Amino acid sequence: MCRAGFPGHLGEPWSGFDAVEIDFVIQYKHLTDAGYNVLTYDIRNHGNSGAANGGLSGIGCWEWRDCVGVKKYVDSHPQLSKMRVGLYSQCMGGNSQYHAIHRYPELFENVACMCSPMVVSMSAIYDAFSELQGIR
Repeated sequence: MCRAGFPGHLGEPWSGFDAVEIDFVIQYKHLTDAGYNVLTYDIRNHGNSGAANGGLSGIGCWEWRDCVGVKKYVDSHPQLSKMRVGLYSQCMGGNSQYHAIHRYPELFENVACMCSPMVVSMSAIYDAFSELQGIR
């Protein structure tokens, strides 16, 4: 997902799936208002990120590498590495994060907590895409 949510309201290609806006920035504001620092990023092939894997989305199966890269960045940063880390990984970011933790558990040992609302259900995705293609 895009770090700001799902931009279906902006038209194609996103509206081909669903023409709605899902705004993640609202949650980030609550966290910053409570005194937390928030680092957001776009998963590959989403938002302002570069293309990878032929422009295909793996619903976390490839995107976990972005989670690993960001965690390595945080751990090596002179200021960020001194902060307590919590993960708020929603939607496809949650799927990606679970893949990353499974593959590199030692990298995430210093994570204090994780919250992952709206994790993508593959059966729901397949049903939605099938319906868009007229397949029942």
